[in-house]
Amino acid sequence: MADNFVATVATVYQQKLGKVLAASGIHVDDENAMYMYKAVEETIWPYDDRGGLIGEDVWEVDPAKAQISNLNPDDVITTQEADRLLRPLIKPLPSFDDVVLLRSQQ
Repeated sequence: MADNFVATVATVYQQKLGKVLAASGIHVDDENAMYMYKAVEETIWPYDDRGGLIGEDVWEVDPAKAQISNLNPDDVITTQEADRLLRPLIKPLPSFDDVVLLRSQQ
């Protein structure tokens, strides 16, 4: 972490359609099937002086080491299912001015 960015390294799991993987040059058995794509990614998240996110740099560390496995259709999470599961966890952020500048305490 720094004054104006956060850097991370993470193992990321992504559901990807076979057609997407094939378009990237990855051999798949079925272009219409869904696959789990596991890879290590590094990210840099730069912020402005008020803590606002101003960009995102993401890169896969070593694509040759990515792991790809078939997903059972029953295990595929749709965007609608992800919305249903995640929406209760998403809370609005408080006002920057109220929290950092302590306006609500004046």
